[in-house]
Amino acid sequence: MVKQVAGAGKPKRAMKPGKPKNTEHIDLTTNSPFYEREEDTEEAILREARDRATYGISYWQEQWDAWTSDLAAIDGSGQWAATEQAKRVDEDRPMLIINTFDQYIAQVLGDGLQNRPSIQVIPGDSESQGAMVDATDGVSNFSMAEVYEGLIRNAEYENGAEHHYDTALQHAIETGMGWLRVGTAYGKGITFDQDLKFSAVRNRWSVIADPDAMEPDFSDQNWGFIFHERSRAEFDKRWPDKGADGFAELGDSGKWWANNDTVKIAEYFERIPTVRRLLQLTDMRVIWEDEIWGIMDELQKEGITVRRYRNIETHVVYRRLITGVSILETKKRWVGSTIPIIPVAGKRLDFADKRIYRGLIHNAKDAKMAENFFLSAAVERIGLAPLAPWLVTAEQIEGYEKFWDNANKTNTPYLPFKHMGEGYPVPSRVLPPPMPVAEVQMAAVFTDKVKAAIGMYDASVGNRSNETSGRAILARQRESDVSSFVFMDNLSKAIRRLGIIACEVIPKIYDSERIVRLRNKDGSTAFVPINKTVVDEQTGKHVIINDMQHAKFDVVVKTGPSYTTQRMEAVEALLEFVRVVPAAGAVILDKIALNMDWPGADDIAKRLVKLIPPQFLSEKEKKDAGIAELQPTPEQQLAMQTNEAMMARATADIEMAKAKGLEAQAKMAELAAATTGPDAAMIETIRDLIAEGLAEVMAAANAQPPRPAPNAPAATA
Repeated sequence: MVKQVAGAGKPKRAMKPGKPKNTEHIDLTTNSPFYEREEDTEEAILREARDRATYGISYWQEQWDAWTSDLAAIDGSGQWAATEQAKRVDEDRPMLIINTFDQYIAQVLGDGLQNRPSIQVIPGDSESQGAMVDATDGVSNFSMAEVYEGLIRNAEYENGAEHHYDTALQHAIETGMGWLRVGTAYGKGITFDQDLKFSAVRNRWSVIADPDAMEPDFSDQNWGFIFHERSRAEFDKRWPDKGADGFAELGDSGKWWANNDTVKIAEYFERIPTVRRLLQLTDMRVIWEDEIWGIMDELQKEGITVRRYRNIETHVVYRRLITGVSILETKKRWVGSTIPIIPVAGKRLDFADKRIYRGLIHNAKDAKMAENFFLSAAVERIGLAPLAPWLVTAEQIEGYEKFWDNANKTNTPYLPFKHMGEGYPVPSRVLPPPMPVAEVQMAAVFTDKVKAAIGMYDASVGNRSNETSGRAILARQRESDVSSFVFMDNLSKAIRRLGIIACEVIPKIYDSERIVRLRNKDGSTAFVPINKTVVDEQTGKHVIINDMQHAKFDVVVKTGPSYTTQRMEAVEALLEFVRVVPAAGAVILDKIALNMDWPGADDIAKRLVKLIPPQFLSEKEKKDAGIAELQPTPEQQLAMQTNEAMMARATADIEMAKAKGLEAQAKMAELAAATTGPDAAMIETIRDLIAEGLAEVMAAANAQPPRPAPNAPAATA
């Protein structure tokens, strides 16, 4: 049940301790130490959810108001104080809005779009490097880390993740906070296979994260909400048995959850501490006991038992769909161990009791209001100059009123008047007000203050400034990039967190035998089989190859230009390389064409690759280009056969000569052993003759083989 801490507004839950077994042998049919809190009643669950929402709203409301004010300033509608704006509207006075905030937002956002973070998966230990996974094309292969990375990249492509990353980054730049989320969804078509899903939360005010989370990325938050507002009519149509009549009983808090027109629906995430038992089976698999609970009998029949185990304190995450007075969807377990809501923060200030998040222009709003005020004052004074009145007497313009009534409104060619005689002055205009120098100077001062508050000066947004050299302009641009780099850095950290969650989730949803699509950095795709079950020929048992479960990976994020930009830079570098080393052009022409960004470049590259000598191409490149092994012409085949015959005959002659030499050596040894006395001189003479003959035979054996016939292809080993 829920225990309420007095004055804290933060409900605490009581947990009963687990009772792990300490026996050396574990019977897989006994109860697991995995436990959860006993399920509360629906009313208790909703009461706790409302308490948490109220606590979260009290924490985030101040920031929500600041975000609304910042966004209004960026839009332009919030660049005047409300009281001054109302006063000027009533008096029909100028109220200029010189909105320069948008160009600063666009500049920082554009830097992010040009240098997108990308997830890279690396092995977390030596065992995770593993064997290579063969693709279905029979040529390509990938490490398991590349399989994980390719799956994440393919999920990004399928979900249009670039748009979601851009949305979250824009929210962070504008107001100080954007949100990303990770989920799963069933694949297209009739299937039970699930895939990763990445998205941004469009309404940044709809997320309530646990204020007690200590980690900057909120990875340790114990609860969180994502709210969606629906009309009463839509709500009643979809959930007719979940009437929204009970909100009145909640008092003032009920008005926040619903009104006469709308109802708030919340995705309610809850992270609960628990104990899970980690098993190492005799087939060396490491797996959670509760994940194989349903197949324990089958494992025992196959002779698979527990080699060792340990109990681990961890967390499980559940998601419900609720309103303030009813549960629309019962709890579903999220496959990860953390709540999959990821903040993309702006500039953060840490106070003793809370964290404050601010966007790019928050500190420049007052300077912008002052700039608008003084520019409006200057325009107002200058605008009144043509309306300077005339000094005349009534008698002087009597009868000519129709000319004088519009003297300040139209360009009249003449103004008639009565001459009253000597001593009377002619009509004259009152001097117009002087140029409003003070107002213009103050407006210029606050224009500079806006730039200083944001940390971006004229050179940063492409305007002409007092920097004259290219080096000085680049230095000022780098200075402004440093001041706004926090936004890109926080996006990279958020995407890294997304990659960590994805690596944790992948083995849970890609747990069946299937063929998955990987997406490479260049946008090309490959298909690989995973979790494939085969029979071991030696043991006769079923084994799993390309098992997604047995791996540990780390995630890093690399930030740089998009792949299209890298291709353009690669073309320039390759052309410069060919200019310096002309001989290299013959073997990299296809790569140059492949990286060019114009219609038909791929086709040209496929043609050029056929001009490259085959020894410089890989087997995959030969297969893709349709290059077959070269077959010799009939003339070359005849020459090869002639050479082979000559080589065979020469080899036979050499072998015969060697045999005769061995025979002669044997005869010499026999004569030397059988002959003594006066015949020794004769034997010595015979030995010399045999030695000379043997020398001739060895010379023939060591002679060079016959020269190949002309037009014959070179022999290969």
